Amino acid sequence: MNYLHIKNLSKTYSNGVKAITDFSLNIGNGMFGLLGPNGAGKSTLMKIIAGLENADTGSIIFNNTNILNDPTFIKKQLGYLPQDFGVYPHLSAFQLMHHLAVLKGIEKEGRKDHILDLLSRVNLYEFRNKEVQHFSGGMRQRFGIAQALLGTPQIVIVDEPTAGLDPQERNRFNNLLSEIGEQIIVVLSTHIVEDVRSLCSQMAIVNSGKLIAHGAPSDFLQSLEGLIWTKTINKDELSYFNKNFVTLSAQLHGGRLSIHIYAKENPGNGFEKIQPDLEDVYFTQLSQIV
Repeated sequence: MNYLHIKNLSKTYSNGVKAITDFSLNIGNGMFGLLGPNGAGKSTLMKIIAGLENADTGSIIFNNTNILNDPTFIKKQLGYLPQDFGVYPHLSAFQLMHHLAVLKGIEKEGRKDHILDLLSRVNLYEFRNKEVQHFSGGMRQRFGIAQALLGTPQIVIVDEPTAGLDPQERNRFNNLLSEIGEQIIVVLSTHIVEDVRSLCSQMAIVNSGKLIAHGAPSDFLQSLEGLIWTKTINKDELSYFNKNFVTLSAQLHGGRLSIHIYAKENPGNGFEKIQPDLEDVYFTQLSQIV
């Protein structure tokens, strides 16, 4: 059983931006979703865990070792897929995997079989001799997971992995992440609520570098039972409802807006009570309503 304990972590950049502030969180085996808007501090947190950024204060304990003092310890057991995954031009998938495997210290004996097995797992075996720079977005993301799994890591971090993927590629990618997360820690950092809802048994919501809430998605949903209401309105009515109600979201459908509001009692005005979804959880927590 692997575990990651983050305690009182803070990071301020030289330009004065407070990226992480007094952040504490415990993560165990399985898929863990880290939700937050762009600029919330998710990527900075991931880079600190991966040993790519230094923290100002705090500690990160991974399996009994403070990795802020010994970043090499987690790097030997870490798979990392950053938001922007660059590749060397003119290298095939196998060649690039081999290069990365050497850098990661994977022994020569069995290295080739390990690489080919990983490419097969992500459905890229038949493209092993194709240059990665010519892969589609989905293929490149699957390659990114393959390289993250080199050396059988005990913790895998993926930062905004499904941004820009079409629905079919996103579904395939998420199935792969779910399979990986059965035995190790997989931290999924994203702003796409649906990915967390379908994959993660535990989640945390981050904003402005602070931990807003954490727990099981099912518990969050239960806490909003009977508190979410919906109505379809004209677009020019939105400002009125924003002013007079706690509006969580507004989605355009056929020229009209379907809005969700938070209310402890029946708000009238033609609103209907609905079952909350994880987007309702996300927006209520970001607004610090509950």
